[in-house]
Amino acid sequence: MSEDNNFLPIGYTAKDSVTLRICGIADLIFDEITKDDWKIITSGEQVFVGEEPLKVDESVIYVNHNKIYLLENNYDAELPITFANTKVTYEYVGNNLELEPLDSLRLFVKVITTKKSEPESQHFFQVGYINYTLTVGYIPVRTHQQNFIVISEKFKDNIDDLREKDEGDDDSEGDGDSEGDDDSEGGEDGNGEGDNTDGENGNDNES
Repeated sequence: MSEDNNFLPIGYTAKDSVTLRICGIADLIFDEITKDDWKIITSGEQVFVGEEPLKVDESVIYVNHNKIYLLENNYDAELPITFANTKVTYEYVGNNLELEPLDSLRLFVKVITTKKSEPESQHFFQVGYINYTLTVGYIPVRTHQQNFIVISEKFKDNIDDLREKDEGDDDSEGDGDSEGDDDSEGGEDGNGEGDNTDGENGNDNES
């Protein structure tokens, strides 16, 4: 090993959605490892009271693992997002090295509508999820969905009926119309709830 540590792993890149390459300078590849413990952490289901579809800031977020981001939206609600397990600990010649990605960690955000009231309906509602995709460079490594409901003030007492109706519909529209009120949900287990980090109160969901 040279005095300036040239022959050392310096970071990782993604080969595919589950395989990382441990890299050094001059494109040296020291190893390939699997990693599936990425975490995107959000709050639970969000309910918005209003008369227009949910729109969120769909610009790409460059992830800093120490930071909590507040996702901007047209309802001025706080939608916090943070991350865990974005670093890799790799043992090399008896030392544990904590490696960060050589490519940027990016989060892509999209709203997916599964059900929405018809234009002629007396009361507005929208059901869907916010889809979060974490990438290393441009390779997706984790997807997480956060359920939401938008409902008019006059109709909000019927929100449980709306939830049950949506859960019972297998032919959800999933229309992906990208007015910001677009595309999908369902967590990795398909229900959009993720893994509760705080157990029974279900405030923070991980995926």
